[in-house]
Amino acid sequence: MTLPKKLKLRGNEIKIFCDGSSSTKLGSCLCVLIDRKNKWNKNKKYIITKTFNTNMPVNEIEYLALIEALHLANTITSKEIKIFTDRIQIAEELDGTKLGNPQNLELYFQAKSLLKDNIKIFWIHRKENLAGKYLDKRLKKITNYLKNTTH
Repeated sequence: MTLPKKLKLRGNEIKIFCDGSSSTKLGSCLCVLIDRKNKWNKNKKYIITKTFNTNMPVNEIEYLALIEALHLANTITSKEIKIFTDRIQIAEELDGTKLGNPQNLELYFQAKSLLKDNIKIFWIHRKENLAGKYLDKRLKKITNYLKNTTH
C-alpha cells in the first residue's frame, strides 16, 4: 500500500477525502470533501453529504462514500487526483495490496470500474481525514438540535 508523504497540494493536484458513518439514530451518512488549489494558490474546499434512512454496515457506507468520490473524480480534469479514505481494508482491496475477499463484491467491482490512471487511493489516519472531521461536526450539530427540540 502506498502512503502519501505529505497532504499538501501541488500544482494541478486535487485531493478528495471521503468518509461514511453508520452509527447514528438518523441512519447512515457519507461525506466527500474536495480540496484543490485555485490560481491564487489558496485551497478551496467543496463538500457533498448524503444521508440514508437506514443504518448500513460500516464497510458498505464507506464504499458508497468512496464510489461517490470516484464519480466526482471522473468529472474532474486533472493530471493527478488523490482520494483519501480512513478505511484501510478498502484502500488495500482497491490498490491490490490485500488479496483477501472483499466483503461486498458488488461495491468493490463498482469502485474498481471507476478507477482511472490519474486517480490514486490512499489510506490516511482518521485524524487527518477532512471528510470525517466535517461529518463528525455535522452529526454532532444535528444530534444536539434533536435533543433540544424533542424535550
